[in-house]
Amino acid sequence: MKKASLFINLYAILLIIGGISGYVAAHSLVSLFSSAAAALILVICTFWIKSESIPAYYTAMGVVTFLFLFFSYRYFLSFKFVPAGNMAIISALLLVYLIIIKLSADKKAIN
Repeated sequence: MKKASLFINLYAILLIIGGISGYVAAHSLVSLFSSAAAALILVICTFWIKSESIPAYYTAMGVVTFLFLFFSYRYFLSFKFVPAGNMAIISALLLVYLIIIKLSADKKAIN
């Protein structure tokens, strides 16, 4: 689960960068604060995921799922690939990775 923590932290960094760029480009405090809140939740989850906390893992998956849906919605409103489209794709990739890791961990626990 250490790789999952690394990927979640990288995703959180991307969220912060996106929030800062949204604030600089459009003076959007909502973008800045919402990205910071989501990144903070994810970073806190990674500390617990490293200690094999299942609720933290599901919380991170929930946040990533919500962000995937949000960025997909924003993309289909504007059809602008940057930033909504690429963040939707990155969110989907991270979500699929987290699901695969969880399923493989469950399979190992059964065997």
